[in-house]
Amino acid sequence: MNGTNVTSILVATQNNITSTNDLANSITLSNIFALAGIILYLLICFSPAPIFVNAVKKKELIHNYTLFSLIFNAANAGILFCYGIKTADIFLYLTFLVGYIVYLAYVNAILYVEDEATSMLKYSGGLIGGILVVWIIFPALLVGIFLIAFNLGFCYTQMNKIKDDLKNKKSETLTMFVVATNFGCNLAWFLYGISIKSFLLIVAFLILLVFWLIDLVIFYWIQGSIKDDNFLIVSMKKYLVGEEISHSDNDIRERPNANLKLLTENDFQ
Repeated sequence: MNGTNVTSILVATQNNITSTNDLANSITLSNIFALAGIILYLLICFSPAPIFVNAVKKKELIHNYTLFSLIFNAANAGILFCYGIKTADIFLYLTFLVGYIVYLAYVNAILYVEDEATSMLKYSGGLIGGILVVWIIFPALLVGIFLIAFNLGFCYTQMNKIKDDLKNKKSETLTMFVVATNFGCNLAWFLYGISIKSFLLIVAFLILLVFWLIDLVIFYWIQGSIKDDNFLIVSMKKYLVGEEISHSDNDIRERPNANLKLLTENDFQ
């Protein structure tokens, strides 16, 4: 009887150890990178939602967001959703399906407040129809190649904006918060691509990673001698309430109490 009890205890202990090892093995680097990418991506997607909701309610123009960038984000998310479906990657297709729906809503919101009902149908139909074509017709390899080409095209079209930022020492549409979160998000998905050994994902996210790294360096250079530890917090708060924030060194020096004011204002009321 005692021998049987000891044997049962040893077997139960061995099973617990095996279960613990299985759990540890299931928590892989790819899961960690994917989780980081998902959190940052959803933060990027949903953080401007209050701006668009208030704009639609009041039918006010939405500043700091261009129709082109919203369409790119919607199309990019849609292509990644298709690639996730084709490769049976649950992290990709669930995450970017959410992003596709959100950015499609943003596109319609910005057109709605500008009284462009016809354009709403045109852009929505184009985005939905285009993604359906990619989903149904293209194999995974072509979807991945198309994603790479699409990202390259976007970065090329943004070169003039980068030149203007360098020339003017400020950005009209971006904040440090936007740049930092986008850089972190693309870094996480780039590392995810490496961890699952997906060459197409590695290249696709490397393109955007380099783009946002350039923007990050530009913003760091623009800040120059600004010694304000709260700059990123201020930038995030201004981004969330849809207000423009200047990145000019001279502008900050001329308003020494500006950041303190921004941090104490009840912007969300």
